[in-house]
Amino acid sequence: MARIQRLIFLFILCFCRYALPAQDVHYSQFFHAPLSLNPALAGAFDEDQRFSAVYRNQWASVPVPYETFFGAYDQKAFLPWLGDNWLGLGGAFTYDQAGDASLNWLQLALHGAFNWRVADEHVLSTGAQLRFGQRALEPG
Repeated sequence: MARIQRLIFLFILCFCRYALPAQDVHYSQFFHAPLSLNPALAGAFDEDQRFSAVYRNQWASVPVPYETFFGAYDQKAFLPWLGDNWLGLGGAFTYDQAGDASLNWLQLALHGAFNWRVADEHVLSTGAQLRFGQRALEPG
């Protein structure tokens, strides 16, 4: 009986997700961090590879401001059997530190996308993201 309870708990822990309202990171120049918006944007650009970075310093007048850094890399992967279509592969990280309480948030993400050229100027993209996140409170 205890084994069944553990399996049910493990199933709930792994496959059931509860969304809690929280403050999300918003960048004023969000268009410079496309992988923070949508994993399908991996590889959706004109060049072969892309680096992007965004730094945010919110409420600089308080003693310990909120600071956020986002960095990402993605590239196109052309494979012979895909024809005019391509894969987009990338990775990103976010580090956020919130105020005096030193609430830290670290995220690492891997992105994958399939970009399907439907016309000369039009591409349909679908993507997936695997993300690891860690929150830490370091009271000072």
